[in-house]
Amino acid sequence: MELFLSMHEKHKKYTHLSDKFNRLSVREREIMDMILEGNTSKETAEKLSLSPRTVEVHRSNIYTKLGIKSLPQLIQEYEYINTYPRYI
Repeated sequence: MELFLSMHEKHKKYTHLSDKFNRLSVREREIMDMILEGNTSKETAEKLSLSPRTVEVHRSNIYTKLGIKSLPQLIQEYEYINTYPRYI
């Protein structure tokens, strides 16, 4: 029973996070991917032909939509959503 509850809680977390990630716009996902690849806002802006300020606004929107406050949190949530076993 305890294992079932643990799996249920993990699935609930995955579903909740998945819903949050699905709310990101195409541009926000593009910027998030570049951030996760280690690009700075300036590098991202140059690669996407945007101003650094625009990238910062998108970054802020990403953090708000995901309910996070830092890059380490973004990495943690992204890794969770992408390593969760979908067959459970």
